[in-house]
This record gives sequence, structure tokens and C-alpha cells, in this order.
Amino acid sequence: MKGYLVVLSFLTVFICACDSDEITSVQSDSFIKYYSLNRSNEGTCVTEIPGGGYALLGNTTTDLRGSEICLLLTDAYGNSTQRPKYYGRSKDDRGYCIKSAPDGGFVILGSTEDRINDDKETYLIRTDDFGDTLWTRTFEQFDVTKEITDDEGFWFDFSSKGEIVMVGYAIRTETAGKSKQIWIYSVDQNGNQINSREPITNGGISDVDEARFIQRIDGDNFLITGVSKFLNFSPAASYSFLWFLESDFDTDPNYIESIDFITENDTSTQSDEGNCLTVIDNNTILLCGSRKQTSGISDAYLCRFNRIFDDENKFNPNLEWIRYYNNGAGSSKATHLLMDATNAYILSTMSSGTDKPSTVSVITAGLEGNNAVYMPIGGASKMVSRNFSFTTDGGFIITGTNTNNDIIDISSMILIKTKSGGKL
Repeated sequence: MKGYLVVLSFLTVFICACDSDEITSVQSDSFIKYYSLNRSNEGTCVTEIPGGGYALLGNTTTDLRGSEICLLLTDAYGNSTQRPKYYGRSKDDRGYCIKSAPDGGFVILGSTEDRINDDKETYLIRTDDFGDTLWTRTFEQFDVTKEITDDEGFWFDFSSKGEIVMVGYAIRTETAGKSKQIWIYSVDQNGNQINSREPITNGGISDVDEARFIQRIDGDNFLITGVSKFLNFSPAASYSFLWFLESDFDTDPNYIESIDFITENDTSTQSDEGNCLTVIDNNTILLCGSRKQTSGISDAYLCRFNRIFDDENKFNPNLEWIRYYNNGAGSSKATHLLMDATNAYILSTMSSGTDKPSTVSVITAGLEGNNAVYMPIGGASKMVSRNFSFTTDGGFIITGTNTNNDIIDISSMILIKTKSGGKL
């Protein structure tokens, strides 16, 4: 009997340890961890857990179950503390954003594929501190009224009252065919509809319109950025947008005004996309994104808007400057942005444009965008970055995906802890 218990204990530890390389407290200030749960894995978002450790959100794929949303909870060294948690309906389910809920546990946003209609639906998940599901929400009840086929949620933020404001895209059926549109919706902290509110959709003259990031600013108003194609005369295939959303939760939220722009509006810009923003103060923001030139090369960029509200308190931001970043190795794509009192930090993926290794890189620049310093990570392994955040010790926690070029269709979720400034 004792031998049986020993074997059972060993199997339990083996199943829980999806990461084979344990990290000790000596390595706690910096490390790189790889997690391969199934044939194909990608890391999409990470947040530090109050009290220590990290919550790593990703997607994992098997031949039998398709893509599932996966949550890994780790200690401060990236070692798993329990078995992975999976969410979805066993077809094509994807998670994109995770945050700690104001009253404990986690909120996860992504999409799930309907098993009957085969269309994607925005998927909101609420869990407890251990990742166990408390409730889930989809919003297919609005698909019929708005003639929506597919919709996905990419990012969300909380209002001061804990309401969840989500952004993404929706594909609507029109008389002339289908159109992709920006999608915005908010629910209360229990995932329920507020005041008969319905999702907002806007745009839709091309297949690129989507909101990618939202952040609450002064009061309960929000700024949103993403990629769009509203103007027929635009020389580029797409461009960044910056929108202000007034969210008076006593009534339906409404757009006040929006500004759409193409970086420098030149003929060498093939496409432009906004991916993240951060607020310096109530009237100044930084926005990061990527611009692809007609040559095929992509540059990460950082731009600053000031006087986003004019003297009449109307949303009318002024593009003060824009800076481009590329260390000369090939293409650079910015995915996320952080800021402290003196510097802006841009998370990017840099690649040669061929099937050679790509690197995750933290680009550090002053708040004027000057004197950029590149800190590459994982130069020998084809890494793609998605998301990062500050840690309590002043470093960064980064997630993304590592692809092994020697094995077809094998990839791992990555978790990277750096020291201050992005150093390993």
C-alpha cells in the first residue's frame, strides 16, 4: 500500500510540473521559462499575482481538442504551483488578456467558437484565486440584432466601480458582404448587462478594423487604440486610430470624438497599427505601434499626443512627435508599452524578415522618445513577444511564444523575468 502511495505522489508531481527546469530563489530576479503543455503553445498575457507569483495566460493546441485557453499559476521564480487550468468549448478557443479582479481572482478575455454555428464569440471568464471558473459570458444575444458573425475580445479595463469595458472586433454581414468593425462593450463586475446597453460597433469598410487596447483615464472615461481603414483616399492599407470613449455609466457610453492618423502620411507607409498607449497626465499620452513600409520592412514607433482636450474640453489631441525604432537587424514590431517617471519602455519583436531567429527586445527611451537603448532577449530562439508589465522589484515580467525551428509546429509559452531596465 505504501508503494502505491509513493507512485501516486510521483505521478501527481509529474503531471503538475509542466515546466521541467525548476528555478531557485538565487535566480528570482531574472529568468526565462518555457512551458510546453501540448503540440503547440503560445503565451498571450501575464500579470503579477498580489502577494507574489505570476498568472500566465496562453493558448494550447492538440489534434483532438483544438485550441484551448490555458492559465498557469507560478511562484515568484516561474515554477508552476498547480496543474494548468483550461477553458473553452473544445473547438477554437483563445485567450488574449488577463487581469487580477478588484475583489480577488482573475478576469480573462478572449473568444470561443460556437460548436453549432462555427462562429467566434467574445468570451469573458471570471475565476477565483486558483483559476477555477466562477462564471463565463458570451454575447451572442447581440449577434442577431447587429448581424454579427465572428467577434473577439482583445483587451479590457475596469471602471472605478469594477465594471469591465472590453474592446475587439466584430464581423458584420452587410448587403454588400461582410465587414470587420471595431467592437466595444461593457458589463458589470458579475458579467451582466448594464442598463440595457448593447455593444458599440464602428468602422467596417475593410477587413482590418479592430480595437486592440483600452485604458481608463480621468474619471470613468477611456482611451482606445487599434488599427482601422476608414478613409478611402488613404494611401496606406491601414492606420492607427486614437479614440476617446465617454463612459457615463448612468447612460449608454458614447464616442465624443475620434482622431485617425497615418504615421507621417507618406507614400512609403504600407500599413500602420496602434497596439498600446499609456497616460502621462490627463492631457498627454504616449502611443506605440508598428509601421510597415512599401519595402516590406516594419519599424516600431512611439508617438506623443499633447493637449488631447482643447480649451473647450473637446477631444482634439495634437500629435507632438513620432519616433521610429529599428536596430538594423530587419523588422521591428511594437506590441506593448510601459512608462515610469523618466522612461518609456516598448516591448517589441525584432526579426530579419527571413526564417532566421527573432528576438524579444525591450526598447528603453526617454519620455521625449530619444536615446533609445535596445535590450534583446533570446537571440538564438525564434521568440515573439505579446505582453509585459512591471514587477514589484522594479523589473519586467514578459510573455510570448518561442518556436523551435528544428521541429515543425512545436512552440512553447515563454515567461521572462528581467531586472530593472530589461536586463537578464
